[in-house]
Amino acid sequence: METSTSAAQKMTELSPLHSESTFCESELSRRSSDERLSESVTQPFSCKPLIPSRSWEQYECEKLLGTGSYGEVHVAREGFSGRKVALKQINFMGSAHRVDIEREISAMKELDHPNICKIFGTIQTERSTTLIMELCEGEDVFERIRKHGPFNERVAADVAYQAASALHYAHRCGIVHRDIKPENVVFVSFASTRIKVIDWGLCCPMSRTRAIAGSLSYAAPELILAKVTGEKDCWQPAVCDTWSLGVVIVVMLSGKLPFHGTPQQQLKKMKSWDQGISRDRLWLAMSPEVRNLITGVLKISPTERPAVGSILKHPWFQSKAPPVMSKKTADQVLANMHEFSRLGHFYAVCLTAAARLLDCRQEDILHLFRSLDKHGNGRLTLQEFTSGFAKACNADRAELEDLFHDLDKDGSGTLHFTEFFAAGMGSALLEDKALRVVFEALEPKDGTISAQEVRRLLKTCDIKKRWSESALIDFSEEVFSRLDLDDKGAIAAEEFSCGIRTHLQTVARAPRRGSRRGSKSSVQLVGCWPFWSCLPFWRRA
Repeated sequence: METSTSAAQKMTELSPLHSESTFCESELSRRSSDERLSESVTQPFSCKPLIPSRSWEQYECEKLLGTGSYGEVHVAREGFSGRKVALKQINFMGSAHRVDIEREISAMKELDHPNICKIFGTIQTERSTTLIMELCEGEDVFERIRKHGPFNERVAADVAYQAASALHYAHRCGIVHRDIKPENVVFVSFASTRIKVIDWGLCCPMSRTRAIAGSLSYAAPELILAKVTGEKDCWQPAVCDTWSLGVVIVVMLSGKLPFHGTPQQQLKKMKSWDQGISRDRLWLAMSPEVRNLITGVLKISPTERPAVGSILKHPWFQSKAPPVMSKKTADQVLANMHEFSRLGHFYAVCLTAAARLLDCRQEDILHLFRSLDKHGNGRLTLQEFTSGFAKACNADRAELEDLFHDLDKDGSGTLHFTEFFAAGMGSALLEDKALRVVFEALEPKDGTISAQEVRRLLKTCDIKKRWSESALIDFSEEVFSRLDLDDKGAIAAEEFSCGIRTHLQTVARAPRRGSRRGSKSSVQLVGCWPFWSCLPFWRRA
């Protein structure tokens, strides 16, 4: 192995050239390493398409969580990372069922929200597809109510807001859940009130549909009516999610299903709901705000029912908003973001992949993201980002604008949670487990990767198709040569991790650039964890 000094020199990696079109290979080849290091990462990428294929040999099943007509769900231990995951095995039941499975996988790839369960990969066999998913170790809402009784308004508002934010994000992505119920809202741990919306197997596009799906006890009146009459007029599925969420709120506060029985009985109860809530002693003891919210979302007519996004500003939620994050945490995250913004393209892809393929359990960064997300839609606008950090850190707005554009890796004009998480987490993404997850996402052969695996990763994440094939080859070989610290022509997991960390150390030592607008930084980097702070002390010298 080379010395850390020579390794750091070798890791001085090029960044993509600033161009709106495909790279000019001749210009790429004549740039020196020093020039490449100083360039900004300007080419868009996204790690959403990164859903690696795994094998059963990499997992050890520990516990059966549940069974259904489709298959089984297990808690399993991932061999290469040691973390626990959920394995949802779905047995094929015909060609149409395969299409449904692919739709669920495609939807989960797109959904990048802190309250939506992540997919980490798949295991494909001739008879089944197994989804490797984030494990929520707590019980679902139904089970918590069964054990402990109805929620108080503060907890119910917190859970409902998170679920509404997740649904609003999904709807903006053009995806409707169609099976919102307490069993599909799961707590991340037994002690937490943070939730994940799970089971997107019945999801559909936002367009109007005639299909009836979901659990009838939580289904909207138009679906129940179609069940009774057999007439399947087109309806808008998004407001069906609104209704189902309203029923979940009622169940959380009362512990009872408001609309049960036969479809005809359900319709009768739905029509008299407004009168019932105004006379029932249980609801009269609740706040006027929650009664107003429930009567608003449980409108019989779908045209009068609000979209999920519009209820996030309801006074019931606003009165129970999360506390503002501390200046210390905001300073730490902002410092890490400045470090991240200076990474070369490949290393930014790797750390974003780590954030994409890991579950985030850091409550401080989750609360910070939520406090910045004023619209509750699961993504940060330029205004939300700059206003929030300027207020929390007394930071320069011009520099914050530059930083925002640096972190907007997919060029969408907003920051998705993974982009925020990757840039803000700092040294946590350099732990052995995190980097091993990225290494395994490259799908190594015989425990090592080649330039071909590097090229495949870059091509998968090149969502705008800015790279020509020849530029991809040149760039991948350049990156590979800098990671291949022992010049053996293959990179093992430990060497990969060492190479990533060494590059981060080089970037951390380099002087930070000022604002593109020419202003000096006014950000006070207080109590930060630098990206390279987890390096062994002999590598920091």
